[in-house]
Amino acid sequence: MDIFKKLVKQIFGLDSQFGVKPLKKLTYIGSKHHGYTIPENLLNRESVCYCIGAGEDVSFDTELKRIFDAKVFVFDPMPEGKNYFVRLKQAVAVGGSLPVEGDPEFRTEIF
Repeated sequence: MDIFKKLVKQIFGLDSQFGVKPLKKLTYIGSKHHGYTIPENLLNRESVCYCIGAGEDVSFDTELKRIFDAKVFVFDPMPEGKNYFVRLKQAVAVGGSLPVEGDPEFRTEIF
């Protein structure tokens, strides 16, 4: 019965996954809790990335800059995000970085 349903969906264009091919060469960037899997060859130094809702983990955002040299704009209207960014700027100003909560091996830096 499942095969019949799938066939009917494909015939009438109702199968949202029909013809979708998986992306190749994927890479995971960022910390364990705020990282994402993206195509390796999608971004470059000409790319502009808008990251919304930074919170207290901008590891994905900073890795976009470090790995791809993309132009990254980070937005977060909440006090937690602003406070984290202020602390990060202070740490980097003296040559340091900030650990990411829940992922002590990952250290966030600003470039």
